[in-house]
Amino acid sequence: MRERRLSDRRAKKALIIICIIASLIVAAGCSGGSDTPTDTKPTETTPAGGTGTSVGEKKDIPTPSTLKINPVEKSANKYPDEYAVNIEFTPNKDTPSFFVDALKKKKPVFLQFYGENDSLSDVMNAGVDELQQKYKNQVIFILLDADRPQTYGALAEQLPIYYTPQVLVFNNKSTIIRSYQGYIDKDRLEQGIYDAIYRGF
Repeated sequence: MRERRLSDRRAKKALIIICIIASLIVAAGCSGGSDTPTDTKPTETTPAGGTGTSVGEKKDIPTPSTLKINPVEKSANKYPDEYAVNIEFTPNKDTPSFFVDALKKKKPVFLQFYGENDSLSDVMNAGVDELQQKYKNQVIFILLDADRPQTYGALAEQLPIYYTPQVLVFNNKSTIIRSYQGYIDKDRLEQGIYDAIYRGF
C-alpha cells in the first residue's frame, strides 16, 4: 500500500514536470516565432506604379540639375575647384564675329577646342554631345576644330588655349569661369555649366 502511494506521488511529480516543460516550450514558440520586431518604423505607402521611400532612408544626393543653392559672393577664388578661373574677356577687332555675336546674347558660353585625330577629344565629345542636348536652351555651345584655324581666326591667340581638348566656360558677362585642359569627365563639365547658369561663377 505504501509503495503504491510512493509510486502515485512520483507519477504526479513527473506529470507536473512534464507540464511545466511543455508550457515553457509553447511559450518560447509563441514569443520567438516571428522575425518582425515589435517597434518597427512606419513606412510611406507607395501609390500604384510609384516608387516609395522608407521613412528615415537617405535621399539621393542632389545633382547639378536638381541642386538649389543660396547666392554666394561672386569670387572664383572662394569656390574650391581646381579648374576655377576668373578671366575677363574683352573682344577686339580681331575677334571672330561669330564669337562676338555669341557673347552679345548674354548667355553662358561653352567653348571647346578639339583635335581631329585626338583620342582624348573623341572620348570626351560623347559627353559634350549629351550636355549640349540637355542645356541647349540655356547655354551657347561652340565646338571648334583646332586643326582648322581658318574657322576661328585669332580667337585661339586671344584665349589661354594650350592644347586639345580644351574647354572654356564663360558666364553671361563674358568672364571665363572654368578652364579645362585634357580629358574631363561629363559630370565635371556639367558642374561648370551649372555654375555658369545658376551661380554666375
